Amino acid sequence: MVDPYTALTIGKGIVGFMEANNQYREQERAYQRNRQEAAQARDFAVQSLNKRAIQEAEAAAGKDFELQIQAMQEAESRAVVSAESGLAGQTEEQKAANVEARKLRAKDVISGNLEMMLDQIEDEKIKKRLT
Repeated sequence: MVDPYTALTIGKGIVGFMEANNQYREQERAYQRNRQEAAQARDFAVQSLNKRAIQEAEAAAGKDFELQIQAMQEAESRAVVSAESGLAGQTEEQKAANVEARKLRAKDVISGNLEMMLDQIEDEKIKKRLT
């Protein structure tokens, strides 16, 4: 038969092990919850960045559209003035070419800005995924 002190010591050891095991399980559950919440936060941040990319692309398309309308109006306006005044020749052709050149330069700027913005957003998404 086991002496009472030894039995008590063994019992305390078993209870201590069970408490440590329960504490470990609770910590593991907290870690998993935290990990899941962090993943959800990351996914939300990436979704927000995707929305921002779409908004930036739509804004650039709107600017481009407005620019094309302005260029068409100016070109047509010049054509009407030229026809009404009887002016023609290289100077008038050059003015029309300048309108087109300004439109294309502005379009390049808009496209370049959009491309840089989308690159920045992609970099931010990668950063979010890595953290």
